[in-house]
Amino acid sequence: MNFSFLVFTFLASIYSTTGMVIPTELMEEERLAFFLCDSDRMVGLTWKEVKQCEERFAAVLSAQNIPTPSEEDFEAADLNGDGTLLKEEWKQWAEEYEDTEGSV
Repeated sequence: MNFSFLVFTFLASIYSTTGMVIPTELMEEERLAFFLCDSDRMVGLTWKEVKQCEERFAAVLSAQNIPTPSEEDFEAADLNGDGTLLKEEWKQWAEEYEDTEGSV
């Protein structure tokens, strides 16, 4: 399960994947990461939940040299600005970022 969190962190922190379409396997792992980090069982993730997940998995992330998303990254992906990042928002943001920047 830690691997799923790492995938979410990896993707959300604006590191590259190939192609415009996010691979199905990574999307499934990202969905699992949303589940693992969702501490309030409300739809989506808040910055507080993401930060707590970063702290919870800090040793693993550090050992793998995987950077964590900043609050600025989170806010950029929270497309409607309501403070809750939905899976759909993240996917749309990642695809749009890929279109404009060339990598997620």
